[in-house]
Amino acid sequence: MSTSTREAIPLSPLSRLRLEEEVEDGLSTQARRPAQTSAFDLPKLVPIEDEDLVYKNHHFAERANWLVPGKVLLGKYPGQIPADLATGPTVQIARDRVLDIVLRGGVTDLYCLQAELPPQDDESQWGPPADKDDSGMFFSGFRAYRGDAVAAVAAAAAAAPASGSAATLTMASQVEGGSDHNGNIAVNVGADNSEEGGGGEKKQGRGPGEGATEVVLGARGEEGLAFHHFPIPDLSPAENTEILAGLVDELEALVRSGKVPFIHCWAGRGRTGLIASCLLGRLYPELSAEQSLNRVDRYYRTRGTVAIGKSSRVSPETPEQEEQVRLFFKQVLNRD
Repeated sequence: MSTSTREAIPLSPLSRLRLEEEVEDGLSTQARRPAQTSAFDLPKLVPIEDEDLVYKNHHFAERANWLVPGKVLLGKYPGQIPADLATGPTVQIARDRVLDIVLRGGVTDLYCLQAELPPQDDESQWGPPADKDDSGMFFSGFRAYRGDAVAAVAAAAAAAPASGSAATLTMASQVEGGSDHNGNIAVNVGADNSEEGGGGEKKQGRGPGEGATEVVLGARGEEGLAFHHFPIPDLSPAENTEILAGLVDELEALVRSGKVPFIHCWAGRGRTGLIASCLLGRLYPELSAEQSLNRVDRYYRTRGTVAIGKSSRVSPETPEQEEQVRLFFKQVLNRD
């Protein structure tokens, strides 16, 4: 079972997010959040051989992808990582990544699988930044993202004080390659009980650069964001299948209650792929272990960040992690 905390922030009932500009790291009208479904109505699995359909349903950004469209998001560590400190991106770009995950993704719960990091809310272990102009907290070169996530939600609520009104949040970062896009995100606030919003109906834009895309946010209510820590050593499986099953149970209950978890490790493919493969098998009983592993790997590739032949599985990352997925299916799900 993971350790967790929930940031209690009074929120306006955010109902829709419109992406007006393409922003750094995949914030684009092309990367739409799929239409919401009811809490117990999971979307059907798309044919894995249909690459266009897989991309349309599972791509989110360069650093993240949907495991279950609109329900479960997977990705890299959303804040700055050690390599970023030397080569970029900037703190602002890292903040915008967090804003993207929380607002456009509608994420309510963030799960960190990194044993090399303390929980996001343990400020006693996160130290001060090297840059005196940065108000963030660091640990071994990682910048804590909790403060940025909380601030993103609070800013969205404050920017649109009246139900049904619209406001714009501006991202300071730009698309890599020198784009002059401003990175504005317009947030419409409403009760989400109208014909337009109540059913989670998606309002599609005309495509990248041709118009806005309107997408429905998951409801956080008064509970705010929750931060969970389930430590697994890098490149390793979980301690045992019993502990693994506890986390999968927790995630399944979360998803079926209408919450939207974001699961991450460092690169978002090894430990994250392990948990994702087991969770996908729990949510979709028609899948075998190999089918679940293949889907997680295929969905991961929609990020477009890994130039590896299709014959090589990249997520999960190690044979030990793959084997634990197979063991989980046999011991916990009672199927191969």
